[in-house]
Amino acid sequence: MNIELVKSKIHKVTVTEANLQYVGSITIDEDLLEASNIIENEKVQIVNINNGERIETYVIKGERGKGEICLNGPAARKVQVGDVVIIIAYACMDFEEAKTFKPTLVFPDTATNQIIWLKTKIINIVKYFIFLSIGGGLLYFAFKGVPLDKFIDGLKEANYFYVGLNILFGILAFISRAVRWKIAIEPLGYKANTANTFYALMIGYFANMAFPRLGEVTRCTSLYKTDKIPFNKLLGTVIIERALDLTILLSLMIIVFFLNIELFGKFIAEEIIGGLSSKLTSLLGSSQAATLIIILALVLPIILMFLFRKRIKTLGIYIKLVDLVKGVIEGIKTIYKMKKVWWFIFHTIFIWLNYALMTYAVFFAIPDIHNNFNLGIVDALFILIVGGVGMSLPAPGGVGSYHYFVSAALMIYGITKETSIVFATIAHEAQALLVITLGVISLIIISIKNKNAKTQKQDAK
Repeated sequence: MNIELVKSKIHKVTVTEANLQYVGSITIDEDLLEASNIIENEKVQIVNINNGERIETYVIKGERGKGEICLNGPAARKVQVGDVVIIIAYACMDFEEAKTFKPTLVFPDTATNQIIWLKTKIINIVKYFIFLSIGGGLLYFAFKGVPLDKFIDGLKEANYFYVGLNILFGILAFISRAVRWKIAIEPLGYKANTANTFYALMIGYFANMAFPRLGEVTRCTSLYKTDKIPFNKLLGTVIIERALDLTILLSLMIIVFFLNIELFGKFIAEEIIGGLSSKLTSLLGSSQAATLIIILALVLPIILMFLFRKRIKTLGIYIKLVDLVKGVIEGIKTIYKMKKVWWFIFHTIFIWLNYALMTYAVFFAIPDIHNNFNLGIVDALFILIVGGVGMSLPAPGGVGSYHYFVSAALMIYGITKETSIVFATIAHEAQALLVITLGVISLIIISIKNKNAKTQKQDAK
């Protein structure tokens, strides 16, 4: 069953012109179109706040940055210059997909029809530098006390054949992930080009290196431009993938916890709770004060959540968390409705197997770990999970957070800090280099493809 729902909305813009003699349509500033995810020739509904009129027409792209909102043709009789209107675009989609879909809502300055970029940019810049500071701080603690000469010697002594295997497993995981994404798109009635899907995926990963969480939007935008698959439908498939991967990560965490409960417990006790306690003790000069702060930090949020539970349920972050959980459940339900569900499951298993092998390969790359510690695939899963937690923190590209968590986890085995940080650096930088290389290549290829497609379209005219 398909239903129609709001896809995009430009809320309260002022009509700048009404041109009765022009071919019927609405001309909208290109900045507003991009921000609201509305494309040229798309059908829209215009709601006039001043007189209650509702008009349906199609979109013409206006000059960027001018704030133009012009009703053309017969629609011009339904408005006057200065009227405030709401512009709405709708989309038809599967009922299950619609449950997790989020429309694009734009709230420009009604007086100028300009998007308030400055405030958004300042907030984003501040957030980026906060995230960068988190990564920088964790990177400092990860490398603190490690002599530079020993670190460099560790890099020189590494067996880079196994680092090459790490990169190979990474490439296989990316290819499999691209094929899995293509499978997820097919039930929507679109057949994506496999190569374009791979390029879009790598561009997304590349974007995530600089700005956390940007990759999901970037890869959907890239595939929309090459294969003309609606952005909102692509974003729905990404949500399904993310829900599935989150479920697998949590499942692996539980499995590894019970397979190696002593080690996992030791990591939490010594590196998370114990590490925090020692740092607070050093800062405050009192272990009792540090213990009291930790207890308050654990207990106080629970008390506050209970006391203000009704208020919390109205907060945006709570609503987003509930939506995330619902999205995970709906995403898993959607998977079972796919025609190629077993291929989708196969690629999911294959992706995570390669992730584990990527970590396992680096065990052999470090002579001290390979010769003196008998680490197996379960240990690789443990490091993978810890690294995944590090990468999930909002530090750009996981720089600092990955190094800190992975090196701390390895030290639980009795591995020296110097060797642990060498492992974390090689494992992270090998994949970072792979993502940057494939991301740049993909950007170049997609840019050439889009340019050629534009040229062919102009020649056809």
